[in-house]
Amino acid sequence: MLFSEVAVPQNIKDVLINTKKSGRISHAQLFLAQEGMPALALALAYCQYISCTHPTETDSCGVCPSCQKFKNIAHPDLHCFFPNIATDKIKHSNSDAFYDKWREIIINTNAMFSFQQWADFIDAGNKQPIINVNDVSLLLEKLLTKPYESAYHFVIIWLPEKMNEASANKLLKTLEEPDGKTLIILVSENYEALISTIVSRTQLLKINRFSLDEFADVVANRVGCDKNTAIDISYITNFNLQQAISQGVNV
Repeated sequence: MLFSEVAVPQNIKDVLINTKKSGRISHAQLFLAQEGMPALALALAYCQYISCTHPTETDSCGVCPSCQKFKNIAHPDLHCFFPNIATDKIKHSNSDAFYDKWREIIINTNAMFSFQQWADFIDAGNKQPIINVNDVSLLLEKLLTKPYESAYHFVIIWLPEKMNEASANKLLKTLEEPDGKTLIILVSENYEALISTIVSRTQLLKINRFSLDEFADVVANRVGCDKNTAIDISYITNFNLQQAISQGVNV
């Protein structure tokens, strides 16, 4: 994922770009955005930029082997954890068991999808997907090894508010003192649902939404509609960018 492909205000991207340029990459970060904003896409673009072997001043090169692997969500040093469910075939579930589905939905949606869309995609039915203690155990196991190709282990935890208490408590020490060069990004849509001890161990990045004019420009550019139609869509979807783009495509 390139920064240029992620629809967030440029000043947010600049903050992340400058952390690499200054060599001040915080090992545990919390990306906070309202539902519908491409916070997950931003996290992927940030990791890709750090790992890129030929970055420009403002973005990844997009063509080096590292960028190509990130594009396909297949980089060996990228570890993603997300809500999942136990099934008849998977009694002790974890994110790895659903990784093929994860890669598919990210590639098909450019990493813009809701929790409900994800739950439907994995056929959760009446089950409530969570990030369970098996996920955190798997995360800790992955961090015991050295990164294969990059300088960092890149860990993205999507919707950490879906962690149960056991998972959150098990994660705390790693957030405070990760082994080796590790970047952990928690991508959240609900600050209030996070336990305070997790929040206190992370560096917060609030991904502010666009102004009406900027939001409408993004919608118009992404779906090819006129500005007035884009403004109408913005209001109808309550400035949920993922929904606005989906609505615009169907106009």
